[in-house]
Amino acid sequence: MTAKTLYIHIGHYKTGTTALQVFCAGNKGWLARKGLAYPSLTEDHKVHAKQSDFAFCLYHAAGVQTLMHGYNRPDTPKALWGRLFDHIRAGSAPRTLISSEEFARLGAYPAAAAHLARVREMAPDIDIRILAYLRPPQDHLRAWYNQLIKMQRSVADFNTALSREIEPVHWDYGLMLRPWVQIFGADRVTLRPYSDALRQGDALYEDFLALFDLRLPRLWARVPKEDPNPRLDDRLLDVVRVSHRAGLPPPMTKLVRDRAQAFLAQQDQGQGAGIPEGEALFRPRTDIDQIVAQCRAGLEGLRALPGCAMDLTPFLAALPQAESAEVTALRQQIGFLTTQINLQRHRVNQMQADYEARLATLERALTGRGPAVSRSDDLEDSGSGDAKPDDAPK
Repeated sequence: MTAKTLYIHIGHYKTGTTALQVFCAGNKGWLARKGLAYPSLTEDHKVHAKQSDFAFCLYHAAGVQTLMHGYNRPDTPKALWGRLFDHIRAGSAPRTLISSEEFARLGAYPAAAAHLARVREMAPDIDIRILAYLRPPQDHLRAWYNQLIKMQRSVADFNTALSREIEPVHWDYGLMLRPWVQIFGADRVTLRPYSDALRQGDALYEDFLALFDLRLPRLWARVPKEDPNPRLDDRLLDVVRVSHRAGLPPPMTKLVRDRAQAFLAQQDQGQGAGIPEGEALFRPRTDIDQIVAQCRAGLEGLRALPGCAMDLTPFLAALPQAESAEVTALRQQIGFLTTQINLQRHRVNQMQADYEARLATLERALTGRGPAVSRSDDLEDSGSGDAKPDDAPK
């Protein structure tokens, strides 16, 4: 009898894992007809199209407390994995796939890995193979840092988070893969690179299906129309992160994030807040390389002018250059925060003027006379219009 095969897709995080899970759940009938089962044996699969409970039960048994996302089910690793093995043995599919990026944390918790080793002993008759996608470390770390903030985790700045908060499996791929290699064997671990090319069209699904010698049925396959786990705009990271660190309730943090997103959308469109549509003083965008080329050509053309007695060397050495993305993001954050401060100041001043008017009305009603209502210099100087994005310090 030919041994059945279990494929465990372990992530890594931020390598399109959620998209692959949604794809497999949406096409499980077609996959089953091709001999690959994608079972629904756990509660999290029914909600999120993944099988993270198989990972969480290992961490729960090992006493892991962080990033458990409320998992507190009573299933032991032996019981939960035993159901999976029984399902595989009883089913007709020669191959079975389970998927969860939560498996990628196993290398950080030896006690959890020990539970998996004991689980492996329960199924000597099943050929177990490991699949993983990896992306360049810095790219991965930035994406994971973004994800932590998007999940409303209270995290420090990037450097501090990297050195003290982010688990080492996110920057030590050897550690991340170690328990899988030790338990199942190096010849049972397949690695694939996650690159920008896989983000284009259906490339990721095609690459994943090729691991099972399958081809994407383009005419009818249910492919997610948009990213099921979109990345938070990197320019919002510190605004959202600081809101979490300050202890703002989630609804207020969401309000801040939505306002910041709207502000950045206006910036991207070249439309300042409060400026009527069509009146913004912006022209169509010109690529920085074209700007540099035109500037250089214009300067070179000056040499032909009879009256040009200028040394153009320092001019050519000071051609336009774009700010770094980091500096631009910082300026945009300052612009947004300055706008919010000015708006809040304006609202407070309006409220104070209203309260003074109400008090004066009450005093007149009680005494027949009351003080004249006058606003302070601060109120008069505050202005009444909305702050513009360009009010940010230069």
